[in-house]
Amino acid sequence: PTGYDWETLANDVAEAMDQLGIEHAPVVGHSWGANVALGLAALRPKRVSKLALVEGGFFSFNRSEITWEQFKTRLSPRDIYGPRERYLGALRKQFADYWSDQMERMVMSMVRIDSSGMVYERLEPGNHEQVLWAMWTQPPTAMFPKVRCPTLLVAAERPWTQANDEFIRRRNESVNAAQAALPDCTVVWISDTGHDIGYQKPERLAQVLRNFLSEE
Repeated sequence: PTGYDWETLANDVAEAMDQLGIEHAPVVGHSWGANVALGLAALRPKRVSKLALVEGGFFSFNRSEITWEQFKTRLSPRDIYGPRERYLGALRKQFADYWSDQMERMVMSMVRIDSSGMVYERLEPGNHEQVLWAMWTQPPTAMFPKVRCPTLLVAAERPWTQANDEFIRRRNESVNAAQAALPDCTVVWISDTGHDIGYQKPERLAQVLRNFLSEE
């Protein structure tokens, strides 16, 4: 019910590594998981040999241009839950070009299902708000200077349209700022994809990660 701040999460991961007998290791995170990975590298630098941030952990925002309420609303979960077919129907539409039986099994593993077959997000709304509060009060820019290991940023390069021009501009600014602030940073853009690169271009993402992790 609590503990979504970066310090607690870093301790959680470090303790899990202790239980597994892992002194240090490369760490990869996607979306909010990338923020968790960044926090681990910043707060427990001896535990992370390399850091890969996939579509997360490097997005910046100007708190003078957005309020906490606006930030929370913008990043709130989508209204796609309820009956199984409502949930799956929304995702089939979103990932129409990539949908498969395997993907259906994957997305069904990420939700809670009650005895009547209703689908719910695993993360309770109050806990989700704690996640966002951590991002709001301690954004990635505050942690960049503490990272000492080689870092890879993997960003989705969406096709440009007039409607998303401002969004793309802000993303580019965030990536450039992160690359400048992180001491040893490489950026790879994966074209014609969106936030869920692992669904849309898994082979390309795996290749990028293998190349980074194999570098001396």
